Amino acid sequence: MEKIQLKKYVMKQTGITSHEASIILNVIFDGIVQGIVQDGKSTITNFGTFRTKKVKGRNARNPRNGDIVYVPDRTVIRFKPAKKFKDFVLGI
Repeated sequence: MEKIQLKKYVMKQTGITSHEASIILNVIFDGIVQGIVQDGKSTITNFGTFRTKKVKGRNARNPRNGDIVYVPDRTVIRFKPAKKFKDFVLGI
């Protein structure tokens, strides 16, 4: 589901206008991002947790020419689904 589809879903479920749904979604997404920036994680009950993780640098191989290159340390964002969300999606 893309953002526009999510906006239409919110509009249908709540009866609000397209503009209002866009504002609500933008505020929610901004809140998730701010949580990650400030605390390194953002948890949504019964949905999951977004968190940052440091990944160590490593040697990797360039698939085009086979040369070994160094990939430096970096920070990535990971998502861990909540048990309730995982069970619902997997049909458990």
